[in-house]
Amino acid sequence: MKAARASYIGGFAGTSNVLAGKEYEIPVFGTMAHSFILSYGEEEKAFEAFAKMYPDKTIFLVDTFNTIEGAKKAVEVAKKLGMKTFKGVRLDSGDLIKLSKEVRKILDEAGYKDAKIIASGGINEYIIKEHVEKNAPIDGYGVGTELVVSADLPYLDCAYKLVEYDGNPVMKFSPKKITLPSKKQVYRFYENGKFKKD
Repeated sequence: MKAARASYIGGFAGTSNVLAGKEYEIPVFGTMAHSFILSYGEEEKAFEAFAKMYPDKTIFLVDTFNTIEGAKKAVEVAKKLGMKTFKGVRLDSGDLIKLSKEVRKILDEAGYKDAKIIASGGINEYIIKEHVEKNAPIDGYGVGTELVVSADLPYLDCAYKLVEYDGNPVMKFSPKKITLPSKKQVYRFYENGKFKKD
């Protein structure tokens, strides 16, 4: 809460913290989540549903399965729905410099030159500086963990992942990240009547 308030006072456009938005009258921002896409089973259906819910604020999250294919599907859905424009796409994993250049080309060639590219996922000032120096066509950033917690101090960098929906296993695909599908069962092991491990 305090971090959201301090960030807003310091010049950030808003927060993803809904309670901070309510308490401090800060604009609240957010895009679709990977779990939203996984709950639909395929990007096209999720993109269509999201675009219908938020026609003027549509930002497609394109990296749930394959970033380049996701960007192409976002364009296909936008055209199918007759959208002259949409707010943009979000890249949340992978080589953001390389992917942003490829995605920008896809958007531009499809006539969506005004669509923005937003990057998120472990972003800090050094990463943003590198993106700027390498001319990554990224228009905005979603900065979280390292905004208010120094990386040289302990912090918990974790995310809740949807692994099963309506009895069906689901998973996000991402380079360098592994999420096993299906619900898990925790087992506790004892040795000589004492807890040993889970």
